[in-house]
Amino acid sequence: MVHPTAVIEGDVQMGALVKVGPFCHLVGPLDLGEGVTLHSGVSIGACAEHRDHEMRNSDRLIKIGATTVVRENVVIHRGLSNGVGTSIGEECYIMAGAYLAHDTIVEKGVTISAGVKLAGHAVICQFANLGIGCMVHQFVVVGAVAMVGMGAVVLHHVIGGTTVVGVPARVIGVNRIGLERHGLRPDAVGVLRDGIRINPSDRELLYPAIYKYGHAEARLLRIWCRNKVERRVPVRSFGK
Repeated sequence: MVHPTAVIEGDVQMGALVKVGPFCHLVGPLDLGEGVTLHSGVSIGACAEHRDHEMRNSDRLIKIGATTVVRENVVIHRGLSNGVGTSIGEECYIMAGAYLAHDTIVEKGVTISAGVKLAGHAVICQFANLGIGCMVHQFVVVGAVAMVGMGAVVLHHVIGGTTVVGVPARVIGVNRIGLERHGLRPDAVGVLRDGIRINPSDRELLYPAIYKYGHAEARLLRIWCRNKVERRVPVRSFGK
């Protein structure tokens, strides 16, 4: 269902049961998965806000996964012609007034609260939760099931499964509720907490403890703990 006031330009593909609300502006190439809901005033596909690429719209496809909800006045920009492209996974919930710059990657099940700002090339790994008004620096990776507190300014990679707050953002503990919600036993969460307390910059300390858990939990722990210290992180290394 597309509201008659919506403006659609170029090649915009829509799966079944997609809803496009009043005064949305969609620019292709754009692929909206099945059951995606766009509330009023959403803008998707405008060219990147980049001094060297202003008004030079690339042909990078934007993909939005099935059942993702995008609330009022969210802005999502297209990737640069030499970038990785902008994509949003399945089952995400993006609240009013959020801004996703060019080449941002948002994986499955992420919650982005109202007024969040993601700079170019940011990567938000699966099931992370970003609080109201927080900001994420370009090229930063927020690990899976991490919790970013409201108003935080994230300048460095966030270890998966942790909670960060403040300006600049710092680790204050584990996201225990989020971890347990996604299948880790309480004792596995305790191991993660111990690893953070011992040395927040050295995730290798956690690996010996990983192998006491079952295969599925070991895989989840590796996902949540594998963030690298380097500024540029290969996107493909996350969320697998």
